[in-house]
Amino acid sequence: MSRARFARGVAMAVMAAAIAWTVPAAAQMEWNPFREKDEAAQRIKKPRAELPPPLPPPLAPMGGVVPQAGAAAQPVGNEPPQGYGVAYPGTEPPSAIARPLPWQPAGPQTAHASKVERLELEPAASNEGSGLPQDAWRGLDVKAVEENFAWLNLPPRSGALHGLWSRLLRSSADAPAGGRTPAHFDAIRLEALYRSGLIGDMSARLDGVPAGDPIFAAFAIRRDLATGNRAVACQSAKALAGKRAELPKALMGELHLLAGYCAAADGNAAGAGLAAELAREEGVDAPVALAALDALAGNGKGGLAAPKQLQVLDYRLLELLGPMDPAQILDKAEPALLATLALQDGAEPRLRTAAAELAAKIHAISPEQLAAIYRTAPEGANDP
Repeated sequence: MSRARFARGVAMAVMAAAIAWTVPAAAQMEWNPFREKDEAAQRIKKPRAELPPPLPPPLAPMGGVVPQAGAAAQPVGNEPPQGYGVAYPGTEPPSAIARPLPWQPAGPQTAHASKVERLELEPAASNEGSGLPQDAWRGLDVKAVEENFAWLNLPPRSGALHGLWSRLLRSSADAPAGGRTPAHFDAIRLEALYRSGLIGDMSARLDGVPAGDPIFAAFAIRRDLATGNRAVACQSAKALAGKRAELPKALMGELHLLAGYCAAADGNAAGAGLAAELAREEGVDAPVALAALDALAGNGKGGLAAPKQLQVLDYRLLELLGPMDPAQILDKAEPALLATLALQDGAEPRLRTAAAELAAKIHAISPEQLAAIYRTAPEGANDP
Protein backbone atom coordinates (compact mmCIF):
# COMPACT_ATOMS: atom_id res chain seq x y z
CA MET A 1 0.00 0.00 0.00
CA SER A 2 1.34 3.31 -0.90
CA ARG A 3 1.78 6.06 1.60
CA ALA A 4 -0.72 8.40 -0.07
CA ARG A 5 -3.42 5.79 -0.10
CA PHE A 6 -2.88 5.16 3.60
CA ALA A 7 -3.28 8.82 4.39
CA ARG A 8 -6.62 9.04 2.63
CA GLY A 9 -7.89 6.09 4.60
CA VAL A 10 -6.91 7.66 7.87
CA ALA A 11 -8.71 10.90 6.94
CA MET A 12 -11.91 9.14 6.07
CA ALA A 13 -11.83 7.25 9.37
CA VAL A 14 -11.51 10.51 11.28
CA MET A 15 -14.48 12.06 9.43
CA ALA A 16 -16.65 9.02 10.12
CA ALA A 17 -15.82 9.20 13.79
CA ALA A 18 -16.75 12.91 13.87
CA ILE A 19 -20.12 12.24 12.20
CA ALA A 20 -20.87 9.41 14.58
CA TRP A 21 -20.18 11.70 17.52
CA THR A 22 -22.38 14.64 16.41
CA VAL A 23 -25.53 12.87 15.07
CA PRO A 24 -26.62 11.19 18.33
CA ALA A 25 -26.23 14.48 20.25
CA ALA A 26 -28.44 16.43 17.80
CA ALA A 27 -31.02 13.69 17.74
CA GLN A 28 -31.04 13.64 21.51
CA MET A 29 -31.75 17.42 21.65
CA GLU A 30 -34.56 17.38 19.02
CA TRP A 31 -36.51 14.35 20.18
CA ASN A 32 -38.49 14.62 23.49
CA PRO A 33 -41.54 12.36 23.73
CA PHE A 34 -42.90 14.35 26.78
CA ARG A 35 -42.65 17.87 25.36
CA GLU A 36 -46.21 18.05 23.92
CA LYS A 37 -47.67 16.71 27.18
CA ASP A 38 -45.77 19.27 29.21
CA GLU A 39 -46.87 22.16 26.99
CA ALA A 40 -50.55 21.06 27.27
CA ALA A 41 -50.25 20.97 31.06
CA GLN A 42 -48.79 24.49 31.08
CA ARG A 43 -51.73 25.81 28.98
CA ILE A 44 -54.26 24.34 31.45
CA LYS A 45 -52.50 26.05 34.38
CA LYS A 46 -52.85 29.52 32.79
CA PRO A 47 -55.48 31.79 34.53
CA ARG A 48 -58.85 32.36 32.80
CA ALA A 49 -58.10 36.05 32.35
CA GLU A 50 -55.44 35.12 29.84
CA LEU A 51 -57.83 33.04 27.78
CA PRO A 52 -59.42 34.79 24.78
CA PRO A 53 -62.96 36.24 25.46
CA PRO A 54 -65.88 34.10 24.29
CA LEU A 55 -67.56 35.02 21.04
CA PRO A 56 -71.03 36.75 21.22
CA PRO A 57 -74.07 34.50 20.80
CA PRO A 58 -75.58 34.33 17.35
CA LEU A 59 -78.41 36.77 16.50
CA ALA A 60 -82.01 35.58 16.79
CA PRO A 61 -83.51 34.48 13.48
CA MET A 62 -85.59 37.09 11.65
CA GLY A 63 -88.60 34.85 11.28
CA GLY A 64 -88.50 33.38 14.76
CA VAL A 65 -87.18 30.04 13.45
CA VAL A 66 -83.62 29.05 12.82
CA PRO A 67 -83.43 28.49 9.05
CA GLN A 68 -82.58 24.96 7.99
CA ALA A 69 -79.78 24.29 5.62
CA GLY A 70 -80.90 24.44 2.03
CA ALA A 71 -84.29 26.05 2.88
CA ALA A 72 -85.54 28.81 0.63
CA ALA A 73 -85.41 32.35 2.03
CA GLN A 74 -88.77 33.56 3.35
CA PRO A 75 -89.92 37.17 2.73
CA VAL A 76 -89.96 39.40 5.78
CA GLY A 77 -93.22 41.25 6.40
CA ASN A 78 -95.91 41.81 9.01
CA GLU A 79 -96.98 38.15 9.03
CA PRO A 80 -96.96 36.50 12.45
CA PRO A 81 -93.66 34.71 13.04
CA GLN A 82 -93.72 30.95 12.50
CA GLY A 83 -93.50 28.97 15.67
CA TYR A 84 -95.12 31.75 17.75
CA GLY A 85 -98.09 30.44 19.67
CA VAL A 86 -100.55 28.01 18.04
CA ALA A 87 -99.77 26.90 14.50
CA TYR A 88 -102.10 27.99 11.72
CA PRO A 89 -104.57 25.36 10.53
CA GLY A 90 -103.15 23.27 7.69
CA THR A 91 -99.53 24.01 8.46
CA GLU A 92 -96.82 21.91 9.94
CA PRO A 93 -96.26 22.20 13.70
CA PRO A 94 -93.54 24.61 14.68
CA SER A 95 -89.99 23.37 14.76
CA ALA A 96 -88.61 22.17 18.04
CA ILE A 97 -85.86 24.78 17.84
CA ALA A 98 -88.25 27.65 17.13
CA ARG A 99 -88.03 30.47 19.67
CA PRO A 100 -90.76 33.11 20.09
CA LEU A 101 -89.71 36.74 19.79
CA PRO A 102 -91.07 39.68 21.79
CA TRP A 103 -92.63 41.12 18.70
CA GLN A 104 -96.17 41.83 17.54
CA PRO A 105 -97.28 42.66 14.00
CA ALA A 106 -97.64 46.39 13.41
CA GLY A 107 -101.32 47.26 13.05
CA PRO A 108 -102.83 50.29 11.36
CA GLN A 109 -102.43 53.58 13.26
CA THR A 110 -105.69 55.07 14.51
CA ALA A 111 -106.58 58.71 13.93
CA HIS A 112 -106.24 59.66 17.59
CA ALA A 113 -103.01 57.78 18.24
CA SER A 114 -100.81 60.79 17.50
CA LYS A 115 -103.05 63.46 19.06
CA VAL A 116 -102.23 65.12 22.37
CA GLU A 117 -105.17 65.33 24.72
CA ARG A 118 -105.64 68.73 26.32
CA LEU A 119 -107.84 69.40 29.30
CA GLU A 120 -109.06 72.80 30.41
CA LEU A 121 -108.87 73.33 34.16
CA GLU A 122 -112.03 74.43 35.85
CA PRO A 123 -111.74 78.10 36.86
CA ALA A 124 -111.75 78.89 40.56
CA ALA A 125 -115.29 79.76 41.65
CA SER A 126 -116.16 82.71 43.85
CA ASN A 127 -116.88 81.86 47.46
CA GLU A 128 -120.38 83.33 47.91
CA GLY A 129 -122.19 80.57 46.00
CA SER A 130 -123.03 82.45 42.81
CA GLY A 131 -121.30 79.83 40.67
CA LEU A 132 -119.36 82.50 38.76
CA PRO A 133 -115.58 82.30 38.36
CA GLN A 134 -113.32 84.36 40.56
CA ASP A 135 -112.08 86.27 37.49
CA ALA A 136 -115.56 87.04 36.11
CA TRP A 137 -114.46 90.59 35.14
CA ARG A 138 -111.36 89.40 33.27
CA GLY A 139 -110.62 91.47 30.17
CA LEU A 140 -112.33 94.62 31.49
CA ASP A 141 -111.05 97.56 33.49
CA VAL A 142 -113.16 99.85 35.67
CA LYS A 143 -113.55 102.42 32.90
CA ALA A 144 -114.88 99.80 30.46
CA VAL A 145 -117.34 98.49 33.06
CA GLU A 146 -118.58 102.01 33.78
CA GLU A 147 -119.05 102.78 30.09
CA ASN A 148 -120.96 99.54 29.48
CA PHE A 149 -123.24 100.07 32.48
CA ALA A 150 -124.07 103.60 31.36
CA TRP A 151 -126.17 102.56 28.32
CA LEU A 152 -127.81 99.48 29.84
CA ASN A 153 -131.58 99.52 30.22
CA LEU A 154 -131.88 98.31 33.79
CA PRO A 155 -133.17 96.04 35.05
CA PRO A 156 -133.07 93.31 32.36
CA ARG A 157 -136.58 92.27 31.33
CA SER A 158 -135.67 88.61 30.75
CA GLY A 159 -135.99 86.49 33.87
CA ALA A 160 -132.99 84.30 33.00
CA LEU A 161 -130.86 87.30 32.10
CA HIS A 162 -131.91 89.12 35.25
CA GLY A 163 -130.88 86.12 37.33
CA LEU A 164 -127.43 86.13 35.76
CA TRP A 165 -127.21 89.92 36.15
CA SER A 166 -128.05 89.84 39.86
CA ARG A 167 -125.58 86.98 40.44
CA LEU A 168 -122.86 88.99 38.72
CA LEU A 169 -123.53 92.05 40.88
CA ARG A 170 -123.62 90.01 44.10
CA SER A 171 -120.51 88.01 43.21
CA SER A 172 -117.33 88.41 45.23
CA ALA A 173 -115.20 88.09 42.07
CA ASP A 174 -111.97 90.03 41.89
CA ALA A 175 -112.53 93.67 41.00
CA PRO A 176 -111.12 94.91 37.67
CA ALA A 177 -108.15 97.22 37.74
CA GLY A 178 -108.04 100.89 36.86
CA GLY A 179 -110.28 102.45 39.53
CA ARG A 180 -109.66 106.04 40.55
CA THR A 181 -110.15 105.07 44.20
CA PRO A 182 -110.34 101.71 46.02
CA ALA A 183 -114.11 102.19 46.28
CA HIS A 184 -114.64 103.10 42.61
CA PHE A 185 -115.72 99.67 41.40
CA ASP A 186 -117.87 99.05 44.47
CA ALA A 187 -119.64 102.34 43.82
CA ILE A 188 -120.40 101.24 40.24
CA ARG A 189 -121.79 97.94 41.52
CA LEU A 190 -123.93 99.65 44.17
CA GLU A 191 -125.29 102.05 41.55
CA ALA A 192 -126.21 99.10 39.30
CA LEU A 193 -127.98 97.34 42.17
CA TYR A 194 -129.92 100.52 43.01
CA ARG A 195 -130.94 101.14 39.39
CA SER A 196 -132.13 97.53 39.18
CA GLY A 197 -134.38 97.99 42.19
CA LEU A 198 -132.45 95.40 44.22
CA ILE A 199 -132.56 97.37 47.46
CA GLY A 200 -132.08 94.27 49.61
CA ASP A 201 -128.97 93.20 47.70
CA MET A 202 -127.58 96.74 47.89
CA SER A 203 -128.12 96.76 51.63
CA ALA A 204 -126.36 93.41 52.01
CA ARG A 205 -123.47 94.72 49.96
CA LEU A 206 -123.16 97.80 52.18
CA ASP A 207 -122.83 95.66 55.30
CA GLY A 208 -119.33 94.58 54.32
CA VAL A 209 -117.83 97.90 53.18
CA PRO A 210 -115.39 100.00 55.24
CA ALA A 211 -117.02 102.51 57.55
CA GLY A 212 -116.36 106.22 57.01
CA ASP A 213 -116.00 106.12 53.23
CA PRO A 214 -118.08 109.00 51.79
CA ILE A 215 -119.09 107.05 48.67
CA PHE A 216 -120.50 104.19 50.70
CA ALA A 217 -122.13 106.64 53.11
CA ALA A 218 -124.02 108.27 50.21
CA PHE A 219 -125.40 104.90 49.09
CA ALA A 220 -126.30 104.03 52.67
CA ILE A 221 -128.43 107.22 52.75
CA ARG A 222 -130.25 106.05 49.61
CA ARG A 223 -130.93 102.74 51.28
CA ASP A 224 -132.27 104.41 54.43
CA LEU A 225 -134.55 106.65 52.37
CA ALA A 226 -135.91 103.63 50.52
CA THR A 227 -136.64 101.75 53.72
CA GLY A 228 -138.29 104.83 55.29
CA ASN A 229 -135.62 105.39 57.95
CA ARG A 230 -135.66 109.19 57.74
CA ALA A 231 -133.87 109.95 61.03
CA VAL A 232 -130.82 107.82 60.17
CA ALA A 233 -130.71 109.18 56.61
CA CYS A 234 -130.75 112.80 57.77
CA GLN A 235 -128.15 112.18 60.45
CA SER A 236 -125.82 110.55 57.90
CA ALA A 237 -126.42 113.42 55.46
CA LYS A 238 -125.39 115.96 58.08
CA ALA A 239 -122.17 114.01 58.79
CA LEU A 240 -121.46 113.69 55.09
CA ALA A 241 -121.78 117.43 54.46
CA GLY A 242 -118.23 117.97 55.76
CA LYS A 243 -116.86 115.55 53.10
CA ARG A 244 -118.54 117.03 50.05
CA ALA A 245 -115.19 117.56 48.33
CA GLU A 246 -114.62 113.78 48.28
CA LEU A 247 -117.90 113.07 46.47
CA PRO A 248 -118.52 112.92 42.71
CA LYS A 249 -120.46 115.84 41.30
CA ALA A 250 -123.68 113.86 40.93
CA LEU A 251 -123.65 112.74 44.57
CA MET A 252 -122.77 116.26 45.74
CA GLY A 253 -125.90 117.67 44.05
CA GLU A 254 -127.96 114.85 45.55
CA LEU A 255 -126.60 115.80 48.97
CA HIS A 256 -127.99 119.37 48.55
CA LEU A 257 -131.45 117.99 47.78
CA LEU A 258 -131.21 115.66 50.76
CA ALA A 259 -130.32 118.56 53.04
CA GLY A 260 -133.43 120.39 51.80
CA TYR A 261 -135.58 117.32 52.49
CA CYS A 262 -134.30 117.01 56.04
CA ALA A 263 -134.88 120.73 56.64
CA ALA A 264 -138.44 120.55 55.28
CA ALA A 265 -139.19 117.45 57.40
CA ASP A 266 -138.10 119.42 60.48
CA GLY A 267 -140.34 122.35 59.48
CA ASN A 268 -137.47 124.58 58.37
CA ALA A 269 -138.94 126.15 55.24
CA ALA A 270 -136.06 128.62 54.83
CA GLY A 271 -133.54 125.79 54.91
CA ALA A 272 -135.50 123.95 52.23
CA GLY A 273 -135.47 127.03 49.99
CA LEU A 274 -131.72 127.58 50.53
CA ALA A 275 -130.97 123.97 49.64
CA ALA A 276 -132.93 124.35 46.38
CA GLU A 277 -130.87 127.43 45.44
CA LEU A 278 -127.58 125.65 46.17
CA ALA A 279 -128.65 122.67 44.08
CA ARG A 280 -129.47 124.90 41.13
CA GLU A 281 -126.07 126.56 41.40
CA GLU A 282 -124.45 123.11 41.20
CA GLY A 283 -126.41 122.41 38.01
CA VAL A 284 -128.57 119.65 39.50
CA ASP A 285 -131.17 118.35 37.04
CA ALA A 286 -134.04 117.27 39.33
CA PRO A 287 -137.21 119.15 38.33
CA VAL A 288 -139.59 117.31 40.69
CA ALA A 289 -137.36 117.60 43.75
CA LEU A 290 -136.60 121.27 43.12
CA ALA A 291 -140.26 122.10 42.55
CA ALA A 292 -141.22 120.23 45.74
CA LEU A 293 -138.57 122.13 47.75
CA ASP A 294 -139.86 125.44 46.37
CA ALA A 295 -143.40 124.48 47.36
CA LEU A 296 -142.31 123.46 50.84
CA ALA A 297 -140.40 126.74 51.22
CA GLY A 298 -143.45 128.72 50.14
CA ASN A 299 -141.97 129.73 46.83
CA GLY A 300 -144.11 127.51 44.63
CA LYS A 301 -145.60 128.94 41.45
CA GLY A 302 -148.30 126.39 40.72
CA GLY A 303 -148.58 122.73 39.78
CA LEU A 304 -145.76 120.42 38.82
CA ALA A 305 -145.13 119.31 35.29
CA ALA A 306 -145.39 115.56 34.64
CA PRO A 307 -141.91 114.09 35.18
CA LYS A 308 -140.24 111.54 32.95
CA GLN A 309 -139.21 109.47 35.95
CA LEU A 310 -139.95 109.65 39.63
CA GLN A 311 -137.16 108.78 42.07
CA VAL A 312 -137.17 107.80 45.72
CA LEU A 313 -136.13 111.26 46.97
CA ASP A 314 -138.79 112.87 44.75
CA TYR A 315 -141.46 110.65 46.35
CA ARG A 316 -140.27 111.46 49.89
CA LEU A 317 -140.49 115.19 49.16
CA LEU A 318 -143.95 114.83 47.62
CA GLU A 319 -145.07 112.89 50.70
CA LEU A 320 -144.45 116.03 52.76
CA LEU A 321 -146.87 117.97 50.53
CA GLY A 322 -149.83 115.64 51.09
CA PRO A 323 -151.62 112.59 49.62
CA MET A 324 -150.85 111.56 46.04
CA ASP A 325 -152.74 109.75 43.32
CA PRO A 326 -151.16 106.29 42.88
CA ALA A 327 -151.96 106.28 39.17
CA GLN A 328 -149.76 109.36 38.70
CA ILE A 329 -146.87 107.80 40.58
CA LEU A 330 -146.57 104.18 39.50
CA ASP A 331 -146.31 104.72 35.76
CA LYS A 332 -143.31 107.08 36.31
CA ALA A 333 -141.61 105.29 39.23
CA GLU A 334 -138.06 104.05 38.89
CA PRO A 335 -137.39 100.39 39.85
CA ALA A 336 -135.99 101.39 43.24
CA LEU A 337 -139.17 103.37 44.00
CA LEU A 338 -141.41 100.44 42.99
CA ALA A 339 -139.50 98.18 45.36
CA THR A 340 -139.71 100.89 48.04
CA LEU A 341 -143.49 101.21 47.76
CA ALA A 342 -143.98 97.43 47.63
CA LEU A 343 -141.93 96.72 50.74
CA GLN A 344 -143.10 99.73 52.77
CA ASP A 345 -145.05 98.62 55.82
CA GLY A 346 -148.17 100.63 56.55
CA ALA A 347 -148.56 101.98 53.02
CA GLU A 348 -152.01 102.32 51.48
CA PRO A 349 -153.05 98.76 50.42
CA ARG A 350 -154.06 99.61 46.88
CA LEU A 351 -150.85 101.55 46.22
CA ARG A 352 -148.69 98.87 47.79
CA THR A 353 -150.32 95.99 45.90
CA ALA A 354 -150.09 97.75 42.54
CA ALA A 355 -146.47 98.69 43.17
CA ALA A 356 -145.67 95.11 44.21
CA GLU A 357 -147.09 93.69 40.99
CA LEU A 358 -145.00 96.09 38.89
CA ALA A 359 -141.90 95.41 41.01
CA ALA A 360 -142.33 91.65 40.58
CA LYS A 361 -142.70 92.12 36.84
CA ILE A 362 -139.21 93.63 36.65
CA HIS A 363 -137.83 91.11 39.21
CA ALA A 364 -137.19 93.78 41.84
CA ILE A 365 -139.03 91.62 44.40
CA SER A 366 -139.47 87.83 44.49
CA PRO A 367 -142.76 85.92 43.97
CA GLU A 368 -142.69 85.00 47.65
CA GLN A 369 -142.60 88.68 48.62
CA LEU A 370 -145.49 89.40 46.26
CA ALA A 371 -147.54 86.59 47.85
CA ALA A 372 -146.87 88.00 51.31
CA ILE A 373 -148.08 91.45 50.15
CA TYR A 374 -151.30 89.92 48.81
CA ARG A 375 -151.95 88.44 52.25
CA THR A 376 -151.76 91.90 53.87
CA ALA A 377 -154.96 93.06 52.15
CA PRO A 378 -157.56 94.27 54.66
CA GLU A 379 -159.88 91.52 55.79
CA GLY A 380 -163.25 91.66 54.07
CA ALA A 381 -162.06 94.00 51.33
CA ASN A 382 -164.13 93.62 48.17
CA ASP A 383 -161.74 95.22 45.72
CA PRO A 384 -160.57 93.34 42.61
